[in-house]
Amino acid sequence: MSNLFHTSLLGIAAVLTLNAGQIQLGGSNGLTSSYVNPVYSLTTNPTPASASSCAGSSNAISTSAVGYSGCYVPPTSGTALFKAAYSSTLFSNATPTPTLPASPLSAGGAQFSFVHDPYVTTANGWINNPTSNSTSSNIVIAVGVYGVDKIWTMLNDYWGAAGLVNTTVAFNFSSTSDGSSGVTTESIALTNGQQIRSAVDSNGSTAKTCLVSYTFSGPCASVGSTIATTLAAGPVTIGTATVTAGNVFSSEYTTAPGVNGGVQYAGTTGTLTLDYQLFDFGTLHTNDFLVSVIIKGQLAPTQSGTGGNQTRTALSAITVNQVVPEPGTILLSLAGLGALGYFRRRRKA
Repeated sequence: MSNLFHTSLLGIAAVLTLNAGQIQLGGSNGLTSSYVNPVYSLTTNPTPASASSCAGSSNAISTSAVGYSGCYVPPTSGTALFKAAYSSTLFSNATPTPTLPASPLSAGGAQFSFVHDPYVTTANGWINNPTSNSTSSNIVIAVGVYGVDKIWTMLNDYWGAAGLVNTTVAFNFSSTSDGSSGVTTESIALTNGQQIRSAVDSNGSTAKTCLVSYTFSGPCASVGSTIATTLAAGPVTIGTATVTAGNVFSSEYTTAPGVNGGVQYAGTTGTLTLDYQLFDFGTLHTNDFLVSVIIKGQLAPTQSGTGGNQTRTALSAITVNQVVPEPGTILLSLAGLGALGYFRRRRKA
C-alpha cells in the first residue's frame, strides 16, 4: 500500500507539470502564414497542428473556418497587415544584409522561433500599417493555451517618434479556448524609446531625425522628431503586467538607403536590432485560456495622415509560458492513475 501511495504522489506531481513550460507559437517554424491565418484547406489538414495551441490548423490557404477545432479564428481581411522580408523593409535596405541566427534563439529567459514559411519564403515577420489616429491596424494571433503567466513578443517599429505610443499589445483571456464565453482584455501600451524602438539605430544625427513631415523621405510625427532607438532599463508596471524589454539580435550596417524611395538613413552607419518584450501577469490569469494576442498599430493623437509611413510595427515571434496544464488534461491523467492503482491493488489481492 505504501508503494502504491508513493507512486500515486509521484504521478500527481507529474500531472501538475504535464505540458507546462514554454511554447513557441507556430512551433519550430514560428509565425508562418498558415499559423497566423489558420483558416485553410480542410481536405489537406482538418485538425490543429499542435495539441498545445489552437492556431496553425493546416498548411494551405483557404477561406473555410471549418476544422479549426472550435478555437478562435483571426479575421482574414480588413486588418491592414502584410508579411515582408526584414532586409528590404524593417532594416531599410541596410547593407551588409544581416544573417538572422537559427531558431530557437534564447533571450530574456525565453526561446523564440523565427519565421520559416514554406509559402512566403522571403518574409520574416508580420507588419501592420496604421493609417489613422482613431482606428488601429491589427495583427491577430490565435493562441488557445491554458494557464499562462508570461508572454514574450519580438516587436520593433519603423521610425517611431520617441515618447509617442504607436503600439498596443492586447491579450484576450477567457474560460474557453475560443473566447465564446466572453473575454477579458488586458491592453498594454508600449512607449517608443522605452518598451519598443526602431530596428535601425544609426550613428548619424540627421538620420535619427525626421527630415520632413509625413513623406517617403522622412516618415515621422513631424519635422525634427527624434526616432526612438533606445530601450528603458529595468521592468516597469503597465496596466496589469510587469513589462521588460531587451535585445535579441543586433548586426552592424555600413549604409541603409531606406524604403519606398526614402533616404532616411542614407550615408550613415549603425546597428540593426530585433528586440523582445516580456509581459508578466503573475497568477492573474493562470486559471484562464489565453485566447489571442493582438498587436495594434495606431497613429498617436498628435499624428495625422492617410498612409502608414509615420510608424509601423513588426512582429517576429511570440512565446508563452504555461504554468498550469489544462483542467481536462489533469482529470484525464488522474483517471489513468486511478485505474493504475486499482489494477495494482487487484494484483496484490
